[in-house]
Amino acid sequence: MKKIGLICLFGLILFSANAQKKYAYPMPEYTPTAGNLEAREEFQDMKFGMFIHWGVYSILADGEWVMLLKKIQKDNYSRLADFLILKNLMLKNGLK
Repeated sequence: MKKIGLICLFGLILFSANAQKKYAYPMPEYTPTAGNLEAREEFQDMKFGMFIHWGVYSILADGEWVMLLKKIQKDNYSRLADFLILKNLMLKNGLK
């Protein structure tokens, strides 16, 4: 029985270790346009970059996985959406 298992394992390893197929067509080289290079240089000169995402999880000052990682129940988490809508309305009306 051990022999059959080893043979099967060896066969599985042998067949799964084949090389990947090459593409029939060559992948094109990336050549940036003059406008692209100019925009890159301009962005570097600005020395500024920011990504802002204001989602429900940002209320808890955590990432997208906060519900799972902190084991928050679905009902409690959905209440945050109501709070976010209220907060946005308050900001639009100039209230704090």
